[in-house]
Amino acid sequence: MPYLDILVLLRTIFDHHHMKWDKSVSGIFLLISYNLLIVQVPEKMDI
Repeated sequence: MPYLDILVLLRTIFDHHHMKWDKSVSGIFLLISYNLLIVQVPEKMDI
């Protein structure tokens, strides 16, 4: 799924610039990816 690549890219950018990847930032991206899962999974699964 493309949004995972985006998250990995953002994580790499953060690490590259030696920015602090703290719990609040990772929590925000977890929340975003969780919301994207809710949106995308039902569309791909025929329930």
